[in-house]
Amino acid sequence: MHEKTKILYVITKSNWGGAQKYIFELAINLPKDKFDVAVVLGGNGVLAGKLQKEHIKTINLPSLERDINFFREFIVLFDLIKIFRHEKPNIIHLNSSKIGGLGSLAGRIYPLLKNRRSTPNPKIVFTAHGFAFNEDRPKIVKMILFILNYITILWSHKVIIINEHELNQVKSLPFIQRKLELIHLGVRPITGLRVNKDIGSPVAIGTISELTKNKGLQYVIEAIARLKNKNITFTIIGEGEERNHLTSLIYQNNIADKVQLLGFKESATSYLNLFDIFTLTSVKEGLPYSILEAGLAGLPVVASNVGGIGEIIKKDKSGIFVEPKYVELIVVALSQLIDSPTLRKTFGQNLKKTVEQKFSIEQMIEKTKALYEK
Repeated sequence: MHEKTKILYVITKSNWGGAQKYIFELAINLPKDKFDVAVVLGGNGVLAGKLQKEHIKTINLPSLERDINFFREFIVLFDLIKIFRHEKPNIIHLNSSKIGGLGSLAGRIYPLLKNRRSTPNPKIVFTAHGFAFNEDRPKIVKMILFILNYITILWSHKVIIINEHELNQVKSLPFIQRKLELIHLGVRPITGLRVNKDIGSPVAIGTISELTKNKGLQYVIEAIARLKNKNITFTIIGEGEERNHLTSLIYQNNIADKVQLLGFKESATSYLNLFDIFTLTSVKEGLPYSILEAGLAGLPVVASNVGGIGEIIKKDKSGIFVEPKYVELIVVALSQLIDSPTLRKTFGQNLKKTVEQKFSIEQMIEKTKALYEK
């Protein structure tokens, strides 16, 4: 009988976002007769709760914080080394840019401290979920982040890139071509039927998103303010540090009767069947789960063409692209779909077909499993 391969996933936050969903899907879907899985995370949030319900081991690392603090990074580094020494993983799978750097360094130091004969050195796998240098930051900061991301790739044995756009950004860099693997995210089918609406009911625009600056929600709210004379509603499902700012914008624009902030919902995808249009006007993205899920629900999408969104949406066939931060273009795009039920239906059907063919949960699991076993 073969010994199981021990995988240790590492992520900074235990909230619920794209990177957390990715870890959860891998952790619960990998064959249990071949893999023994544990997850290191910061805090006891939604991800920790979901994993524990599935009887997946979680290790809470209180020193993990997303915001960079020079002194705290040393604490995180030593804490990670301590955990690696205790868990003795065969594979360390790091998720997000910050933990990628610290985790890959810890993963390189750990073998130097252990009994070399006890276990093989771990394979270090890194999934970026959108490189940090693509965020809306000053040029000098972006340059530093680019260098740090490159170092992380060098320290890792394998790097999973979730969209072609970011693969093209780094594949020409020296010494890393053989490390890179393109594996698209995958989603499971959406259950439930679309709600049949009464004639004359409002056109429901919606999004599922963390409330962060990267998601560009303020620009959609400003667009809704310009469209407030139309028979529409806008629903935002998600939580985050921008909640107070977005709430202020809603009241400043007198659209509290049009816009709802519902907060985090455990079964957020069930709301997709209530929407007529989905929007995601992010400034920076990797490959967003929310658009994939909107596609499975048969929704047309208004989105910014950043990260891997252009690999999901086909311009003017399954959605409409807008420039990030450009409110006027969001207004025009939403107006097109609000005024044309036929266009909404056509775009939604086309997007559903694309997602079903290209972004299944099965392809993500199988390709990742194959990478682990190489």
